Amino acid sequence: PDNNAPVATSGKSISRIPNGTDTNIDKDDFRIVASSPGNENVMPVFSKDIKINEIVPTPADGAINEYVELINLGGETIDLCGWVLDDIEGGSSPYLIADGISIAPFGYVTFYNWQSGITLNDSGDSARLYDPNGEERDKVEFIKGNRGQSYSSIDGLWRWTTTLTPSSSNILTLEPESINEDPPNTVITIKQAR
Repeated sequence: PDNNAPVATSGKSISRIPNGTDTNIDKDDFRIVASSPGNENVMPVFSKDIKINEIVPTPADGAINEYVELINLGGETIDLCGWVLDDIEGGSSPYLIADGISIAPFGYVTFYNWQSGITLNDSGDSARLYDPNGEERDKVEFIKGNRGQSYSSIDGLWRWTTTLTPSSSNILTLEPESINEDPPNTVITIKQAR
């Protein structure tokens, strides 16, 4: 069972990549590719510009609004058909992105729980992105955040922010400090302390 070749979807075929390779491990020898009768089996090349950009594991308005947002960092529109979103190994079932979904240059696409079925664990999880060849293109792990926050890539760093930005640029907004704490560099005079 774990060694079985993948099952091809409509309009695709199973091919040995590279041509004729047989290691006796079918899951490694066969790939799902576009049909190519009479031609050499060649592994397609997919963009490295598609990345995970924002994750909302605990939205304030319910689990069906959890989401994973992708960004296209390149200058060409990318067809996402056949790409796969998943969470931590053994978590939700992987979500195969359907035909007709593409991402514009420097654009965003958001996949909500209600459409993808990806359920992110509030206590910490990961989001993973695979290209149609099955290669992991991105993986982001996160620990527990507060309800209504997003885990976002901001200037190359992953940060928790209170501003959710589905399908748009991420914005860093931090939670206000506790009322009982003095702001940095606060000077308390003797008169105030009495």
